[in-house]
Amino acid sequence: MLITVELAMKRFRFRLERVLQYRERLVEQQETEVRRKVMLLQEAEATLLEAARVHQEAVESLEKLLMAGSGAACQLLAPSWQALEASLERLRAAERRRDAAKEEVLEAQKELLRRKQDEQVLQKLKERQARRANLEMLREEAKELDDVATTRLVHQERARS
Repeated sequence: MLITVELAMKRFRFRLERVLQYRERLVEQQETEVRRKVMLLQEAEATLLEAARVHQEAVESLEKLLMAGSGAACQLLAPSWQALEASLERLRAAERRRDAAKEEVLEAQKELLRRKQDEQVLQKLKERQARRANLEMLREEAKELDDVATTRLVHQERARS
């Protein structure tokens, strides 16, 4: 029976546990990176909305000047046109930043998926090895119990004789 206790005490040890833990940390770091990139994208989208609002105001201001058609309005036409062009350039720059931020989010998500797959490979290997170790322990235990039962039977037979 002593051997059975030793077998029960013997625990499964996954030799690649440190590698698995490292891959888990890489996944956590990448999840943090994805969240950070998403926040940057949200900021870029907010900047784009603000630039679009400013541009719309510049367009409306220029339209009012053109509708007025007076001499004083014509004097303000050049600065209004410049403001419109500047707002348009800011709008385009905001669109480029938003597009770049979207691309970064997609890349970060792809990297996260790759890291999760790497982690899952090791996790499945660990589970498979643990099942094998458990089956082997059960076989050994069954063998021991058979040996104990056989020995007991032999002793009982000898005692009868």
